[in-house]
Amino acid sequence: MPAGTRIDVRNVPAQGAYEAEGVILSFELARYLPPRAEARERQEVRKLRVAEHEELDAALTRCLEAFERGLPAAVQRSRLLELVAWLGEAGIDPFVAATDVRLRLKRMLGERPAHPWRLPDVARRLGMSDDTLQRQLRREGTGFQQLLLEIRMDHALMLLWTTERPLAIVAEQSGYDSPSRFAERFRDRFGVLPSELRRRR
Repeated sequence: MPAGTRIDVRNVPAQGAYEAEGVILSFELARYLPPRAEARERQEVRKLRVAEHEELDAALTRCLEAFERGLPAAVQRSRLLELVAWLGEAGIDPFVAATDVRLRLKRMLGERPAHPWRLPDVARRLGMSDDTLQRQLRREGTGFQQLLLEIRMDHALMLLWTTERPLAIVAEQSGYDSPSRFAERFRDRFGVLPSELRRRR
């Protein structure tokens, strides 16, 4: 999946156990790569078949093994770079979206999801006008309020799954003064109330 992609996963195995593994490639890794000859277009989500990309699958296995065994950081990095190289052979550039405004914005807003962010303030911090920011976000298929809502809901979901904080605190730390308004937004996004999700853990 290209950087910045949002994806929801639902596992519905027909029978038996189900296991999923994944690796997140940090943008820090990109600085160890040779410079690109030219800019590339943003890519779509792609599905690769193991039988057609055995070397790529083997590289992924070596990456996971390096993490599981706690191998030295330099070794982990070299295995990640091998994985990136094999992705390139398959026509996939995982860092193609590294300069997207959407990603820069997600990092900024994600650091303080409860902050009362306003588009003019954010645009100024990114060094651009309000109109330019709105235009770039439209080009990337989103808007400022839509992106802020996405970040806040993801933060709330993480808090609900990983902490025992009261729902009112989760709402507040996700940028909502009203727990009922928060619950409504959460249900719109995930199809379940925060209280119901908490009970299902």
